[in-house]
Amino acid sequence: MPTKPNQSASWQGVHVVAFPCNQFGQQEPGSNSDIRQFAEERGLTVNEPGSRFHLMAKADVNGAEKATAWDKLLEVTSSGHKATQWNFATKFVVKCADEAGKCSITRMDGFGTMETLRQQAKEVYPSQGEL
Repeated sequence: MPTKPNQSASWQGVHVVAFPCNQFGQQEPGSNSDIRQFAEERGLTVNEPGSRFHLMAKADVNGAEKATAWDKLLEVTSSGHKATQWNFATKFVVKCADEAGKCSITRMDGFGTMETLRQQAKEVYPSQGEL
């Protein structure tokens, strides 16, 4: 996946929603503003009009206190029973066919290479062209 989805023309219509989480080796100890600053320092436009990178508040992705949005993604992909191994290894591709809101959601798991991730995304989102 591109590191700067805001700037890649082939990603027209694709948005990245990030769920920072500190449940995995305490790798996200910073505050929400620290996390946003980290993303912005790497060239991402975060949570601004026209941005395709949306940063959620830091939350759990496993257990009883997991984020409602994350829980819903698990529910609709019938993977609610499958714990998230790492928030960066679990991706959900939400593909909406039209403005009416008819969407399909696919869960992708794995720590693969960038090429593996591109291939997985192309299988779900073939109309995106070169990713």
